[in-house]
Amino acid sequence: DKLIPFTLLIAGIVEAGLVWLQYLSDKFKLKIKWWYKTNMSGRYLGTILNPLQCANFLLVLMPVAFLVIDNAILSSIAFVFIGSALLLTAGRATLVAGFVEVLMLTFFTIANGMFIQAIVIIWAVIAFMLTPHFRNIIGRLKKAKAKIMEGVDSRQLLWKDAWKLVKANPFGTGVDNISNPFRRVASIETADRYPHSIVDRTHNHYIDMLVEGGIIRLVSYMTLLVFALVMAFTTNNWIIGTAIIVYTIDVFFSFPLQPNH
Repeated sequence: DKLIPFTLLIAGIVEAGLVWLQYLSDKFKLKIKWWYKTNMSGRYLGTILNPLQCANFLLVLMPVAFLVIDNAILSSIAFVFIGSALLLTAGRATLVAGFVEVLMLTFFTIANGMFIQAIVIIWAVIAFMLTPHFRNIIGRLKKAKAKIMEGVDSRQLLWKDAWKLVKANPFGTGVDNISNPFRRVASIETADRYPHSIVDRTHNHYIDMLVEGGIIRLVSYMTLLVFALVMAFTTNNWIIGTAIIVYTIDVFFSFPLQPNH
């Protein structure tokens, strides 16, 4: 029963190791020849070549360590290792989802008598809060909040224009067909924000699905998510339930399952 999650966990550990190697390569000028760009605005890409997808992958796999590894010390080490790599690739949305994940895992580990794991989670969070990286993240979140309050955040602009597409195409524009229709409805503010870019994603997985496939596609997808959550928690599989919840939070601001051209 653990073969699939074990395989995914190994993939997550390897991905985390590569993210760390990319960071150390930059930090200490290691002579490693990468055949591709390893970071985007300081966020490392791993093997997935996009920080959004890489961060979401690591975010979802963090709690799987507690599902696959029975030993408390080893599972905690795997959790901290993947989590530390997540901090090197995560954006603001993933960090918020990660905070929710930490709260949920702390609660569930204590409730299930996994006290060593709970202590490690709490210790790791406190240690992270003492780092300059944490203060940098807080600054980024404050700036994002200010932009949201002013209504000039880039995602807000994309979502407003996407709603125009939804009203014009209630049954969708077609799978992977956002960029061409978007050009016809993009506001001046959006064009000014992305003067040299082709907008093919709205940075919201749910809105992307609504634009591409209409309300039927979105409702079908949400139904599957709700069913998966109910199944997870009714069978006391809180680890999978936690992974699903943080995934649903993260994709509200990103598009980890969709190509970006």
